[in-house]
Amino acid sequence: MTTTYTSHTINFGARGHDITTATDFDSLADGLAAQGAHCTQLALGKSFPHMPSGAAAINPGMGERCRLALAARGVSVAVMGCYVNPMDKSGGEREAAVATFEAYLRHARYFGAPVVGTHPGRLTPDGGDGGESPAAWAEFVDLVRRLADVGERFGAIVGLEPCPHHALHDLDSTERLLDAVDSPFLGIILDPAGHALDDPAGNDAADPRDPAEREVAVTEAAFRRFGERIVAFHLKDFTVPSGTAPSATKSAAGTAPSAAAEITPCQIGDGIAPVARLLEIVDAHRPYLPVITEGTLDDRIGETIRQFAD
Repeated sequence: MTTTYTSHTINFGARGHDITTATDFDSLADGLAAQGAHCTQLALGKSFPHMPSGAAAINPGMGERCRLALAARGVSVAVMGCYVNPMDKSGGEREAAVATFEAYLRHARYFGAPVVGTHPGRLTPDGGDGGESPAAWAEFVDLVRRLADVGERFGAIVGLEPCPHHALHDLDSTERLLDAVDSPFLGIILDPAGHALDDPAGNDAADPRDPAEREVAVTEAAFRRFGERIVAFHLKDFTVPSGTAPSATKSAAGTAPSAAAEITPCQIGDGIAPVARLLEIVDAHRPYLPVITEGTLDDRIGETIRQFAD
């Protein structure tokens, strides 16, 4: 779903592992530049599974080598991906996951990355979709505050990406966390496609039964409510399985819905996402905000950028 909207202030990028030909920093830089991407979200373990990139392996030299290779082709790292989901773990496993994220925060500056991103993780012990307890929420807030404090020490923003069934599953729970952890080193990576069906903010859409209209409503509401805390925007397309209906009910604050309909992601241009309208919202609120294509591969990335960039 497209229109003729274009802009010269959309800072287009792509996930590094969506450049499927990349085997090292140089070939990643070549691949991104060839598609017209100015930035990337780099998950080292996904782009380069052969290269150790955990807490004990990541180092300043790795960061400098990556930064210089990308910069030579006019590309920067907008987000370092470190998807450890520490809330999914317990005991020593959780501490190890947190240590990995903290290591990425310490080293982000060598990669030239202002943000280290992750999903917030689930709060229920069994990873189910039920609502969390007040104790679990408090533990989550304490963890995020700890990470934001580390980010402040090293000049890196903790970027959390709300998604269905996780601790941050809608705009209400996201705003609740931002109120609890009022730090400029806590930011939000907004992926509105994941909220097109069940986020209560979508109920204010022009047609709440239309997932595309709901995604527009969610995006507008997110920028209105906490736009200054949005540090990156994920742009992806999707379809909706036959028989799937958007939710028309609001969940209690801080409580994930017990069941949620799910979209089917696809490459940009193959689904129903209102891409041009989403870009217009981003452009109006946060010029040059990194807009990272997700799930669109190789030459299709370039097609998208050429279509919507001025």
